[in-house]
Amino acid sequence: MQTYLLLLISILVLSCNSHSTEQKILQNTDSTHFSHLLDSVTQKYQADIEQVQRELAKSQRELAKMRAMRPVLFDSLIRIRYKKPINGYQVNVIWQPEYIGYAGKIIGKAIINFRKGLIHFSMVHSHYFINGELGETDFDSIDL
Repeated sequence: MQTYLLLLISILVLSCNSHSTEQKILQNTDSTHFSHLLDSVTQKYQADIEQVQRELAKSQRELAKMRAMRPVLFDSLIRIRYKKPINGYQVNVIWQPEYIGYAGKIIGKAIINFRKGLIHFSMVHSHYFINGELGETDFDSIDL
């Protein structure tokens, strides 16, 4: 009985020493590894923040330039007529540009009118914008 007990205690002591050594190695590796990961994530976050700040500054410069060139643009209503039907509906928009948003998009409120035969309805969009350049044919209306 004593032999078995002595053998069991020896196995326990050896396994504890081995386990604690492995645990110390893992702790050192994990903290170094996590520290490196945290640094890389922090650098990526800071780079993204700087990029967003550059985009915001660019948008603000474009807004100032747009207001200097055409101050009446932001006080006007613009009529937009889509040349091609959308799902069979003729679409007309009355748009009031208000500000330049992300990536230089001019954004404003709009009333969008849909008409197909005798069926017609309208909806209000609070953040309407047009992709690409404004194809102006006349200052107060745009044909897309």
